[in-house]
Amino acid sequence: MELFVAMNPVERVTTEHADVLTALGGVIDSFAAEVRLLEARQDALLRERTQFAVDKLAITPPEADWRENADLVDREHALRKAYDAIAAGLSEAEDRAVSQINALARETYRISAGSSLFPAALTGSAAWATVLASFDEGIESTGIGFLESLLRKSNLSEWAAAHPERLRALLDAAPSADLVREWWSTLDDDAHEALTAGVPLLVGNLNGIPLGDRAKANNLNIEAEIARLHRLNADLTTRYGYDDHYRRIPGTVAFAPTIAANTALIASYGLLLHDPKAIVRRDSSGTARPLNPAVVIAFDPVGESFIHYMGHLDATTKELPVTTTNIGVLVPGTMSNASNWRADLFRASNVLKALPDTGDAGMFTWVGGHFPQGLDAASSRDSKVLGPRLADFVNSVRPTTTAALTGIGYSYGGAVLGMAEKHGVQLDRSVSVAGAGLGNGVSSVVDYPSSSRIPHYSLMAPGDMLVGPSQGLQAGILGHGASPINPASGFIRLDTGWNDDAIGQTSGPVMGHSGVWQRGSTSVMQVARVLNGEPVALHGTHE
Repeated sequence: MELFVAMNPVERVTTEHADVLTALGGVIDSFAAEVRLLEARQDALLRERTQFAVDKLAITPPEADWRENADLVDREHALRKAYDAIAAGLSEAEDRAVSQINALARETYRISAGSSLFPAALTGSAAWATVLASFDEGIESTGIGFLESLLRKSNLSEWAAAHPERLRALLDAAPSADLVREWWSTLDDDAHEALTAGVPLLVGNLNGIPLGDRAKANNLNIEAEIARLHRLNADLTTRYGYDDHYRRIPGTVAFAPTIAANTALIASYGLLLHDPKAIVRRDSSGTARPLNPAVVIAFDPVGESFIHYMGHLDATTKELPVTTTNIGVLVPGTMSNASNWRADLFRASNVLKALPDTGDAGMFTWVGGHFPQGLDAASSRDSKVLGPRLADFVNSVRPTTTAALTGIGYSYGGAVLGMAEKHGVQLDRSVSVAGAGLGNGVSSVVDYPSSSRIPHYSLMAPGDMLVGPSQGLQAGILGHGASPINPASGFIRLDTGWNDDAIGQTSGPVMGHSGVWQRGSTSVMQVARVLNGEPVALHGTHE
């Protein structure tokens, strides 16, 4: 009888804990079911994307751009929207599971109050270990938990090659830069090396990982993409280009532009690894030294993300040095893609060369996703996606440096920068160079929650007919908000000097738009002065 009385509390606590464990199992089962459904949708999308790639080649005539086909453009955007929906669904499922687990944890604590029996017995049991392992596979499939789980893979490279969709899902719904930075700082050098070698796509493209580590990983990503393009060209040539007697098979000429485009990309990417160019400037002590050749901070051909940095990186922290005083973030315009990154670096280098020979400055060139490639530049659809991404990137750099950050939006990039400001990007100065607008739905800098009080400047050459006539026009998704040269916008218009024939500057429908980046021009000097926090010349001074 005494034994029964003594065991009665144990029976009660055990019974109540069994109920909690049963509920926990239900949560995990529900989450797993949601994940399986999302995985099935993702597998279907992968098949659709493969078919889309085949259709692009089959439908698009040689020498034509598939983006001129409205049906293909609509299919491409539908695929993007579907992928975004899957990422959002996974995040929502995770949030629900976490909320339910937390509620059960509170219930466990209530049951166990005043008794150490449950915690000791449960945490030491094989059953509980099994529950945790099962939960690991589900709830940690995204976020920091997923990153930590990578280090437990026996062969990370093979796993990554077999599960590219898992890596893509994390990039599409990445943890915050602060969380990534904290996680990375807890790892030792061996873990850094293992992750860089095993999942360079993640290491090279996650905000919060030090810039130097990202650059190292992206060198591997570039090498892998070059090898992939070589294999693709060899496959196309062998399977579709020639017969056994090396005679071209009729009807396969459509692949010739693809092979030519791949070959051009191979050469372009090779320069990213071996570009000998460097800009010589003087550091704060007056000693001449070259800036680092442009390092690659993001490289993701599938996500169309390419970010470069021209400037010094600290060898120890692998971040921006404490001596760096001014950083520019150049957001280019329409037609930005994997093949024309050198034009973006040309513009950035011209600005850096226009700076005084003292101090330490650097420039990012940011292409963080798909930019319009033609007439679709009239739509704000891409800028609405790119703006928040730009804000996330800049805000991930902000905590690592005391340098002043200047956003520089060129053409369509002006609208992207405007949407980033609408989403709270943290800048010290902002300049719109021949910018398309302040961002869809934005009427003035007052609409920028974090940057309404910083200096905003604009430059527009006389005769710029590419964006000038469309500035300020908006109808739903078409248009990019108010014009940055309208005084009511809150931007201060600066002089471009673009009618100064004495120094060879001329304006016109095209040159007035693209020529503002001419080395040594008044407009480039103005951008450099904004970047360096120097006095600038107002509109009309020399034009």
